[in-house]
Amino acid sequence: MLNCKIKRGIHEDSHDKGVPSSGRFANMRDELIDLAFQPIVNLESASMLGYEVLVRPTPESGFQNPGELISEAVRCGRARELDQIIRRKAMKAIERLPRSQRLFLNNLPQSFAHPDFVREVLEDLTEHPNVSSEQIVLELTEWVGELPENGVDANTLKLRENGVQIALDDVGAGINGLNQLMAVRPDWIKLDRMLISHIDTDGLKQNLVRVLLRFAQLSHLRLIAEGVERREELETLIQLGVSHAQGYFLARPAADFVELSNDLIELIRGSRRRRESPALLGPSVLRIEELAEPVLNLEAPEHWATLRDA
Repeated sequence: MLNCKIKRGIHEDSHDKGVPSSGRFANMRDELIDLAFQPIVNLESASMLGYEVLVRPTPESGFQNPGELISEAVRCGRARELDQIIRRKAMKAIERLPRSQRLFLNNLPQSFAHPDFVREVLEDLTEHPNVSSEQIVLELTEWVGELPENGVDANTLKLRENGVQIALDDVGAGINGLNQLMAVRPDWIKLDRMLISHIDTDGLKQNLVRVLLRFAQLSHLRLIAEGVERREELETLIQLGVSHAQGYFLARPAADFVELSNDLIELIRGSRRRRESPALLGPSVLRIEELAEPVLNLEAPEHWATLRDA
């Protein structure tokens, strides 16, 4: 479970000339890693769905930032080890949350596809009896190239059978993301921040989100908009019918679990009250009823119908 997205070009050797990179990671311990938690907001109820877990290396770790830490873990073949450290720290933290709230834990496919991955996750849950499996959402981060054969599919099925849900990150970023969506068959999809940025002024982005919303509805999965940084973006997403969102405008990552501000709650509620207004987002935006009409009779695949109510 990693804290940030692995993008093309990040898998580079460390520039720290004083300490060999493999040596720095060989000494990695729980106390050298801190966690941060970014709220994920339910826009329908103006309440907290849960938090995405982000990793923060301490100064003593020898890593300058999260990207360097994760890049080094991947380069040295230690991504699964890093995942374990963060997941176990997160399991302790989630015991302070209400049972209705969830933690989204990032994972690279290298660790997600490992044959011991499911066993390790279930063992961690067993060690924390106050944590329900329904509170854990394992988020599969973006990857480059082919999906690891068999492992991801098999592990996804086993995890879901044990009540653990799966989220796919960066949906909408490109054709590779769509291929991954079909391969993983997640319970949650997170819309790429590039699709959300300035969506209030881009009719094409609005219409694409409407298509993805209808797809999510037909497939019995939930959708989260990432990277909401402006009030106008949030209000547009609410008008479009997006049910969940996260981003700096809603709340920044923090070292502890923060609550939603009263001002934000009132803003969300006010935007929802205005949603029925006939002047939504301008004449160029298709109504979702018109857009979805040709596929109203489609049925979702059976193995996508297991999503539990949030």
